[in-house]
Amino acid sequence: MFVKALDTLDVITQHNLASLETWDNNDYFWQLSPLQDKFFDFDPFLRNVKTEIDKWSIDKVKKANQLSKLDRSALQKSLQNKSSNSKS
Repeated sequence: MFVKALDTLDVITQHNLASLETWDNNDYFWQLSPLQDKFFDFDPFLRNVKTEIDKWSIDKVKKANQLSKLDRSALQKSLQNKSSNSKS
């Protein structure tokens, strides 16, 4: 799981560093995909890193007015996590 988590962090970070012009619909889906959760939920530190990268992804896409391209349920979950973490 650890290696898969690191690989996923690498991929989503590379996407965040790249221009949105290079993203296709699959990239928008995968960036916040709930399918990734199992790679991070076993370790609190990795979960926090992933949450921070998700915030970066959302901010990047939001600045480009492309939030509608992100998976809606994953976006809602990420926004809930963001608001609950900011209250702590």
